Amino acid sequence: MAVSFFVAAHPDDALLFRGDFAFTDMRWSGAKIVVIDTTAGDDGIGDAWWRARERGLVDACAAARPSLRISEDAPVFAGRAVQRYRGENWTCYFLRLPDGNLGGQGFPSHGNQSLQKLRAGQLPGGMTTVDGAATYPDWSAVLESLRLIVDQERQGEAGTPWVNASDWNAAENPDDHSDHYATGYAIRDALGPNEFNFAWWKSYCTRDDNRFPPNLSGVVLSSKRFLFYTYAWRVLPARPGYQGVIDGEWAQWGAKSYARTVTAG
Repeated sequence: MAVSFFVAAHPDDALLFRGDFAFTDMRWSGAKIVVIDTTAGDDGIGDAWWRARERGLVDACAAARPSLRISEDAPVFAGRAVQRYRGENWTCYFLRLPDGNLGGQGFPSHGNQSLQKLRAGQLPGGMTTVDGAATYPDWSAVLESLRLIVDQERQGEAGTPWVNASDWNAAENPDDHSDHYATGYAIRDALGPNEFNFAWWKSYCTRDDNRFPPNLSGVVLSSKRFLFYTYAWRVLPARPGYQGVIDGEWAQWGAKSYARTVTAG
């Protein structure tokens, strides 16, 4: 079975910046996709918000490839539980680490923790998940968990898997969120360059229409929009007044999909 990975910082990232490929892969017979989210995307507010975002991503996957049953569990990787949902040909993992805020300063509600600080060795006590279920003592613990998840899910893969993730390279992907960069670095550092094909997607910088004009249309654009707004249906009740943000994000990035690819070897 062909496996493709989408590793993102926040629950809507893979949908908003790579949803066209995610939808195609989920609809492809004989293939499966694995989505891994490093942070809860909590924005420093209450549990209801990040839980809604998490379930919004699950809803989007389930809508793209309906399953008779969706399972939910929390397997342990290197001593740390990771929330998991599984459908017919898709799996979602949520590490539930705190949102690091745009510049990596974190939020007071979770002790100003961030992946950027963890990577820089600035969190001597490690980084604890928003639900308190696990602590990652250092950057290497994040890399270890990501590697173990990927290794488990790629079993039986006949070829070289594709890994889609935020571009860690600021020269290629400027002005991005700290969590996007950190997640890209984590995947770059955790996975061997000769074992995987990589598609490093561009994020916030593509709001510039002059440099990155819309490049999606027709069925591909409609499929991506279907995923993103299925996610939106779940999150909007948890945050009244957020409709404008959702529509604004779609207006900036919905019709765009930009990435640089690096093939194994």
